[in-house]
Amino acid sequence: MIIFSTLRVKRWGGVGRRFGEVLYERYNSDITDSPISRNDYEAEVGIGFIYVF
Repeated sequence: MIIFSTLRVKRWGGVGRRFGEVLYERYNSDITDSPISRNDYEAEVGIGFIYVF
C-alpha cells in the first residue's frame, strides 16, 4: 500500500483557517482481487474553511 498525503493550513485574518488536502492511496492485492473493488487506488482533493466566532 502506497499512501501520499499532504495538508496545508494557513491563517486567515486572525479569525479562521483555510486548508487544502491531497491524498493518493494505492491498494495491495488483497483489496484489488476483491469482487466489490472497482479500482486499485483512491484519490481525493479537498479544501475547507474554519471560522472562529
